[in-house]
Amino acid sequence: MRRIRACFVLLLLSLTGAAGAADLPVFSTPDRADEALRAKDLPFHLHYDSGQWDIKPQRSQLALLARVLHREEAVSGAFDYRAESLTEEALREREIAELESAFASHEIEGFERRRVNGHEVLFMRARATTADGQEVVVRSYLWRGDEGTADYGVVVDAERFDAYRQDMIDLLNGFDRRTAGESGA
Repeated sequence: MRRIRACFVLLLLSLTGAAGAADLPVFSTPDRADEALRAKDLPFHLHYDSGQWDIKPQRSQLALLARVLHREEAVSGAFDYRAESLTEEALREREIAELESAFASHEIEGFERRRVNGHEVLFMRARATTADGQEVVVRSYLWRGDEGTADYGVVVDAERFDAYRQDMIDLLNGFDRRTAGESGA
């Protein structure tokens, strides 16, 4: 009986470990997303609810930079794509360096792997303080692939975070990769 119990425990542990390694939290574009920002030369779509969000693309030294603003102006953010391949560690380090340059102080609450619209991303949660002392909450999806990296992040005043948390996640969940052969806009 003791041997059977030990075998059963080992089996459960191996199944739990295997499931934990392979099963990522899964997210998809919300049904309310009625618009998509597409760039002809980039393999991304940013789906969003046009009643809630205003997204303005801008070209810069980066392949694409899009400014994001909630219609109530409570949440702002950006999407950037760079044609540079990075390791996950280098991508995390770059994100931390960007937080250090943008804010007076910051605290990373965590990184979590997620699957969004079938694509693995790294979800970053952080809190930060602006130069004028405002406490903010930062949420970002970081993606990396052979052809480049993408950072899609939004920021909200910490006191308003609970009211806009789901809107922020819904916006981030609109991140999608274009399939091979699919044209941009």
